Amino acid sequence: MSTRLKITALFACTFLLRVCNSASSAIPREGTQASGQSGFQWLDSHRGSADWARVHLAFRQELEPDVPNNIDGGVVAYKYKYIYRVGVFKTAALVVIGHRITEGDKSGDYFSAFNYDMRTGSKSAIEDADVLSEWKFVKLAQFQPSVTPDVTFRYVSCTECEEQTYVASFQYDPVKNRWDLRKWGRDKRLLVGETPEPDDEVISFGCLHKISDWNADGFDDVAVWCKEVSQDGKGSTKIDSSTIIYSFKDGHFTNTTLTGSEEITVHAELCRESTGSYLCKHRKN
Repeated sequence: MSTRLKITALFACTFLLRVCNSASSAIPREGTQASGQSGFQWLDSHRGSADWARVHLAFRQELEPDVPNNIDGGVVAYKYKYIYRVGVFKTAALVVIGHRITEGDKSGDYFSAFNYDMRTGSKSAIEDADVLSEWKFVKLAQFQPSVTPDVTFRYVSCTECEEQTYVASFQYDPVKNRWDLRKWGRDKRLLVGETPEPDDEVISFGCLHKISDWNADGFDDVAVWCKEVSQDGKGSTKIDSSTIIYSFKDGHFTNTTLTGSEEITVHAELCRESTGSYLCKHRKN
Protein backbone atom coordinates (compact mmCIF):
# COMPACT_ATOMS: atom_id res chain seq x y z
CA MET A 1 0.00 0.00 0.00
CA SER A 2 1.41 3.43 -0.92
CA THR A 3 2.12 6.08 1.70
CA ARG A 4 -0.67 8.21 0.19
CA LEU A 5 -3.24 5.46 0.58
CA LYS A 6 -2.06 4.70 4.10
CA ILE A 7 -2.41 8.30 5.26
CA THR A 8 -5.78 8.65 3.50
CA ALA A 9 -7.03 5.48 5.17
CA LEU A 10 -5.89 6.73 8.56
CA PHE A 11 -7.62 10.06 7.98
CA ALA A 12 -10.88 8.36 7.04
CA CYS A 13 -10.72 6.10 10.04
CA THR A 14 -10.14 9.04 12.37
CA PHE A 15 -13.13 10.96 11.12
CA LEU A 16 -15.60 8.11 10.65
CA LEU A 17 -14.82 5.89 13.61
CA ARG A 18 -12.96 8.27 15.94
CA VAL A 19 -11.15 5.36 17.48
CA CYS A 20 -7.79 5.26 15.79
CA ASN A 21 -6.13 7.70 18.16
CA SER A 22 -8.00 6.87 21.35
CA ALA A 23 -5.62 4.13 22.43
CA SER A 24 -2.38 5.86 21.48
CA SER A 25 -3.16 9.39 22.64
CA ALA A 26 -4.70 8.67 26.04
CA ILE A 27 -2.59 10.02 28.88
CA PRO A 28 -2.61 7.52 31.74
CA ARG A 29 -3.86 8.55 35.14
CA GLU A 30 -1.38 8.62 37.98
CA GLY A 31 -0.79 5.20 39.46
CA THR A 32 -2.35 3.21 36.61
CA GLN A 33 -0.76 0.89 34.09
CA ALA A 34 -0.46 2.35 30.62
CA SER A 35 -0.38 1.08 27.05
CA GLY A 36 -1.86 -2.37 27.47
CA GLN A 37 0.71 -4.92 28.59
CA SER A 38 3.65 -2.52 28.65
CA GLY A 39 3.96 -2.66 32.44
CA PHE A 40 4.91 1.03 32.56
CA GLN A 41 3.11 2.98 35.24
CA TRP A 42 3.09 6.42 36.82
CA LEU A 43 3.42 6.39 40.60
CA ASP A 44 0.68 8.17 42.52
CA SER A 45 1.80 10.97 44.82
CA HIS A 46 -1.70 11.52 46.25
CA ARG A 47 -2.41 8.11 47.76
CA GLY A 48 0.47 7.76 50.16
CA SER A 49 2.43 5.55 47.79
CA ALA A 50 5.28 3.84 49.61
CA ASP A 51 7.30 3.76 46.38
CA TRP A 52 6.77 7.51 45.89
CA ALA A 53 7.97 8.17 49.44
CA ARG A 54 10.98 5.96 48.83
CA VAL A 55 11.93 7.92 45.69
CA HIS A 56 11.42 11.21 47.52
CA LEU A 57 13.80 10.08 50.26
CA ALA A 58 16.41 8.90 47.72
CA PHE A 59 16.43 12.34 46.05
CA ARG A 60 16.46 14.46 49.21
CA GLN A 61 19.83 15.96 48.23
CA GLU A 62 18.59 16.97 44.74
CA LEU A 63 15.55 18.58 46.36
CA GLU A 64 17.54 20.85 48.65
CA PRO A 65 17.21 24.60 47.83
CA ASP A 66 20.05 26.29 46.01
CA VAL A 67 22.38 28.46 48.04
CA PRO A 68 22.70 31.99 46.55
CA ASN A 69 26.20 33.26 45.79
CA ASN A 70 27.70 36.46 44.46
CA ILE A 71 30.43 34.94 42.31
CA ASP A 72 30.60 36.60 38.85
CA GLY A 73 27.44 38.55 39.58
CA GLY A 74 25.68 35.57 41.12
CA VAL A 75 23.43 32.91 39.63
CA VAL A 76 19.70 32.43 39.99
CA ALA A 77 18.99 30.39 43.09
CA TYR A 78 16.09 27.95 42.82
CA LYS A 79 14.74 27.65 46.34
CA TYR A 80 11.71 25.46 45.61
CA LYS A 81 12.25 21.97 44.16
CA TYR A 82 9.79 19.12 43.90
CA ILE A 83 9.32 15.68 42.36
CA TYR A 84 6.99 16.26 39.43
CA ARG A 85 6.58 12.74 38.04
CA VAL A 86 7.86 9.23 38.60
CA GLY A 87 7.33 6.57 35.94
CA VAL A 88 8.39 2.97 36.47
CA PHE A 89 9.05 0.00 34.19
CA LYS A 90 10.29 -3.16 35.93
CA THR A 91 12.69 -1.64 38.50
CA ALA A 92 13.78 1.33 36.36
CA ALA A 93 12.23 4.56 37.61
CA LEU A 94 12.20 7.74 35.52
CA VAL A 95 12.25 10.65 37.96
CA VAL A 96 11.43 14.20 36.82
CA ILE A 97 12.29 16.99 39.27
CA GLY A 98 10.96 20.54 38.98
CA HIS A 99 12.95 23.67 39.85
CA ARG A 100 11.32 27.00 40.75
CA ILE A 101 12.85 30.23 42.05
CA THR A 102 10.29 30.38 44.85
CA GLU A 103 7.13 28.39 45.46
CA GLY A 104 4.92 31.25 44.30
CA ASP A 105 7.05 32.32 41.34
CA LYS A 106 5.30 32.38 37.94
CA SER A 107 8.26 32.94 35.61
CA GLY A 108 8.40 29.29 34.54
CA ASP A 109 9.88 26.10 35.97
CA TYR A 110 12.64 24.03 34.52
CA PHE A 111 12.98 20.27 34.98
CA SER A 112 15.70 17.65 35.29
CA ALA A 113 15.40 13.90 34.68
CA PHE A 114 17.08 11.04 36.52
CA ASN A 115 17.30 7.27 36.59
CA TYR A 116 16.59 5.47 39.85
CA ASP A 117 16.76 1.69 40.33
CA MET A 118 13.98 0.67 42.70
CA ARG A 119 15.84 -2.56 43.55
CA THR A 120 19.41 -1.40 44.11
CA GLY A 121 18.77 2.23 45.04
CA SER A 122 21.32 3.53 42.52
CA LYS A 123 20.56 6.82 40.77
CA SER A 124 22.08 8.95 38.02
CA ALA A 125 21.25 12.02 35.96
CA ILE A 126 20.04 11.37 32.41
CA GLU A 127 22.54 12.83 29.95
CA ASP A 128 21.40 16.10 28.28
CA ALA A 129 18.21 16.16 30.37
CA ASP A 130 19.35 18.50 33.13
CA VAL A 131 17.61 21.70 31.96
CA LEU A 132 14.24 21.17 30.27
CA SER A 133 12.19 24.36 30.54
CA GLU A 134 8.41 24.00 30.95
CA TRP A 135 8.55 20.21 30.56
CA LYS A 136 5.19 18.67 29.68
CA PHE A 137 4.34 15.00 29.21
CA VAL A 138 2.65 14.31 25.85
CA LYS A 139 1.94 10.57 25.59
CA LEU A 140 3.40 7.09 25.63
CA ALA A 141 4.51 6.37 22.06
CA GLN A 142 5.75 3.26 20.28
CA PHE A 143 8.24 4.43 17.64
CA GLN A 144 9.90 1.03 17.18
CA PRO A 145 9.51 -2.54 18.43
CA SER A 146 10.34 -2.33 22.15
CA VAL A 147 9.38 -3.85 25.47
CA THR A 148 7.73 -0.63 26.63
CA PRO A 149 6.76 2.66 24.92
CA ASP A 150 8.78 5.87 24.98
CA VAL A 151 7.77 8.63 27.37
CA THR A 152 7.35 11.59 25.00
CA PHE A 153 7.36 15.19 26.15
CA ARG A 154 7.54 18.77 24.99
CA TYR A 155 9.74 21.57 26.31
CA VAL A 156 11.08 24.99 25.32
CA SER A 157 14.65 26.22 24.93
CA CYS A 158 14.22 29.14 27.30
CA THR A 159 11.73 31.49 28.87
CA GLU A 160 11.40 35.23 28.27
CA CYS A 161 13.18 34.91 24.91
CA GLU A 162 12.59 33.99 21.28
CA GLU A 163 11.99 30.42 22.37
CA GLN A 164 12.16 27.20 20.40
CA THR A 165 9.80 24.32 21.13
CA TYR A 166 11.04 20.74 21.02
CA VAL A 167 9.58 17.24 21.21
CA ALA A 168 11.77 14.53 22.71
CA SER A 169 11.33 11.18 24.42
CA PHE A 170 12.84 8.95 27.07
CA GLN A 171 13.59 5.50 25.67
CA TYR A 172 14.02 2.41 27.86
CA ASP A 173 17.28 0.47 27.44
CA PRO A 174 16.55 -3.20 28.30
CA VAL A 175 20.25 -4.10 28.46
CA LYS A 176 21.14 -1.41 31.00
CA ASN A 177 17.67 -1.30 32.62
CA ARG A 178 17.60 2.48 32.44
CA TRP A 179 16.11 5.44 30.57
CA ASP A 180 17.92 7.62 28.03
CA LEU A 181 16.96 10.33 25.59
CA ARG A 182 16.08 8.87 22.20
CA LYS A 183 18.29 9.96 19.31
CA TRP A 184 16.55 11.48 16.29
CA GLY A 185 19.37 11.21 13.81
CA ARG A 186 22.26 13.20 15.26
CA ASP A 187 20.14 15.05 17.79
CA LYS A 188 18.10 14.07 20.82
CA ARG A 189 15.14 16.30 20.05
CA LEU A 190 12.92 17.51 17.22
CA LEU A 191 12.25 21.18 16.57
CA VAL A 192 8.47 21.59 16.33
CA GLY A 193 8.09 25.35 16.69
CA GLU A 194 9.90 28.61 17.31
CA THR A 195 9.34 32.28 17.89
CA PRO A 196 11.11 34.15 15.07
CA GLU A 197 13.47 36.96 15.96
CA PRO A 198 11.97 40.44 15.63
CA ASP A 199 11.80 41.14 11.91
CA ASP A 200 9.64 43.70 10.15
CA GLU A 201 9.34 41.39 7.16
CA VAL A 202 7.68 38.51 9.05
CA ILE A 203 3.91 38.95 9.10
CA SER A 204 3.03 35.65 10.75
CA PHE A 205 4.64 32.37 11.80
CA GLY A 206 3.20 29.19 13.29
CA CYS A 207 3.71 25.46 13.69
CA LEU A 208 1.56 22.46 14.55
CA HIS A 209 2.71 18.97 15.45
CA LYS A 210 1.28 15.66 16.57
CA ILE A 211 2.55 12.20 17.50
CA SER A 212 0.49 9.50 15.82
CA ASP A 213 0.76 6.50 13.50
CA TRP A 214 0.83 8.64 10.37
CA ASN A 215 2.15 5.86 8.13
CA ALA A 216 -0.35 3.23 9.35
CA ASP A 217 2.50 0.79 10.00
CA GLY A 218 1.66 0.14 13.64
CA PHE A 219 4.27 2.55 15.02
CA ASP A 220 4.12 6.21 15.95
CA ASP A 221 5.61 9.07 13.93
CA VAL A 222 5.88 12.82 14.47
CA ALA A 223 4.21 15.21 12.02
CA VAL A 224 5.38 18.85 11.98
CA TRP A 225 3.79 21.58 9.88
CA CYS A 226 5.32 25.09 9.91
CA LYS A 227 4.30 28.13 7.90
CA GLU A 228 5.84 31.61 7.65
CA VAL A 229 4.39 34.58 5.79
CA SER A 230 6.71 37.52 5.13
CA GLN A 231 6.60 40.73 3.12
CA ASP A 232 9.53 42.70 1.78
CA GLY A 233 9.87 46.45 1.50
CA LYS A 234 8.26 46.44 -1.95
CA GLY A 235 5.09 44.78 -0.64
CA SER A 236 5.84 41.38 -2.17
CA THR A 237 4.48 38.52 -0.05
CA LYS A 238 6.37 35.26 0.41
CA ILE A 239 4.94 32.09 1.95
CA ASP A 240 7.19 29.29 3.20
CA SER A 241 5.36 26.15 4.31
CA SER A 242 6.64 22.65 5.01
CA THR A 243 5.12 19.46 6.40
CA ILE A 244 7.50 16.73 7.56
CA ILE A 245 6.90 13.24 8.94
CA TYR A 246 9.66 11.95 11.24
CA SER A 247 9.80 8.15 11.61
CA PHE A 248 11.96 5.13 12.38
CA LYS A 249 12.08 2.43 9.71
CA ASP A 250 14.10 -0.75 10.14
CA GLY A 251 15.96 0.90 12.99
CA HIS A 252 16.89 4.00 10.99
CA PHE A 253 15.68 7.56 11.49
CA THR A 254 13.91 9.04 8.46
CA ASN A 255 12.16 12.28 7.59
CA THR A 256 9.76 12.69 4.70
CA THR A 257 8.51 16.01 3.31
CA LEU A 258 4.88 15.73 2.24
CA THR A 259 3.22 17.35 -0.77
CA GLY A 260 -0.11 17.21 -2.55
CA SER A 261 -2.98 15.17 -1.14
CA GLU A 262 -0.78 13.61 1.57
CA GLU A 263 0.02 17.06 2.93
CA ILE A 264 -3.63 18.16 2.74
CA THR A 265 -4.72 15.08 4.69
CA VAL A 266 -2.20 15.71 7.46
CA HIS A 267 -3.14 19.39 7.68
CA ALA A 268 -6.80 18.47 8.09
CA GLU A 269 -6.01 16.09 10.95
CA LEU A 270 -3.73 18.60 12.70
CA CYS A 271 -6.38 21.29 12.41
CA ARG A 272 -9.10 19.01 13.76
CA GLU A 273 -7.49 19.38 17.18
CA SER A 274 -6.18 22.95 16.75
CA THR A 275 -9.06 24.88 15.19
CA GLY A 276 -7.90 28.13 16.82
CA SER A 277 -4.45 28.01 15.28
CA TYR A 278 -3.44 30.69 12.79
CA LEU A 279 -2.47 27.97 10.34
CA CYS A 280 -5.94 26.44 10.47
CA LYS A 281 -7.88 29.70 10.25
CA HIS A 282 -6.08 30.58 7.01
CA ARG A 283 -5.90 27.07 5.55
CA LYS A 284 -7.15 27.00 1.96
CA ASN A 285 -7.34 23.22 1.59
